[in-house]
Amino acid sequence: MLRARASCIVIRDDRVLLMHRQRDGREYYVLPGGGVEAGESAEQACRRELAEETPLQAGGVRLVGRADEESGPDDYFLIEDPTGTTRLAGPEAERDSPTNSYRLEWIGIDDLARLPLVPPTAAGMIMKAYRLV
Repeated sequence: MLRARASCIVIRDDRVLLMHRQRDGREYYVLPGGGVEAGESAEQACRRELAEETPLQAGGVRLVGRADEESGPDDYFLIEDPTGTTRLAGPEAERDSPTNSYRLEWIGIDDLARLPLVPPTAAGMIMKAYRLV
């Protein structure tokens, strides 16, 4: 079953906030975000997921675009004026282990092309958001 998703793009000083994942011998990067729950808009899901995972609070949220992924539609949002301290929180912090690790990292925009970013369409959305900042 396809599930709608909301992805959060946080840009600060020419860097983007990514979740560095290592799981089952695989290493990759994803944007903070997650599934849209019943009765929730994609924007609400974005705000909730950002607060749960990072725990930053979004000042403003601007839709950058939508990508139709194999798992379902993914709405990408630029987070404007985030407040709070960036740290791993929520379910990701609880599941973090040597074989299933989660690390929040600020990655330079110029370094995106060399990273295994999942899904690959996220890179284009990040660059689109970067041009809006």
